[in-house]
Amino acid sequence: MSTRHRHQRCASRRLSSFAIEYDGAASQVWLPDPDDPPLLASFGDAAALAVSMLDLGALTEVLVLLDHERRVVSMLIDPPAEVVFAIGWLDGPGLEVPFTQTLVVQVVPVVRSEAPSATDALHFRRLRSTHVLQGLELLDVIRVDHDRVQSLAIALDPDCAWFRGPDPAEPAPASA
Repeated sequence: MSTRHRHQRCASRRLSSFAIEYDGAASQVWLPDPDDPPLLASFGDAAALAVSMLDLGALTEVLVLLDHERRVVSMLIDPPAEVVFAIGWLDGPGLEVPFTQTLVVQVVPVVRSEAPSATDALHFRRLRSTHVLQGLELLDVIRVDHDRVQSLAIALDPDCAWFRGPDPAEPAPASA
């Protein structure tokens, strides 16, 4: 993995970013202001973040890494699929701060109004199981277009994390 640092400031979001490459695929890492990281206490917060990803230039997908209180520790913009599936087993830029939860934002042309398909449900459950094997909780896969958002967790899991809220008493792991 090679890293090219190109720091820039996004004043409205108070995030810094730099370009990276994972096996030749260009991506961005966005880091929040460490003194005031975004908090995703509810699905509404996550939906607002998902919509803002369109403004930040996400083309296909964003992997959001969160601590146990659901504070954003970093975001990987347009990472390769391998990174999304194996994030808990990787080291690299944006992964230095411990994280225990993940959120995937998928940028799609149109968010459908019907329930997720059986294939969508299978992919969601496989991704969630893979993250569990890495000691992580996949909060959600949120699809977003310019008009709508859709939560696969809410659509597929009657006991999803959004209905429980963050657990401020849960300790952060020693390493991610």
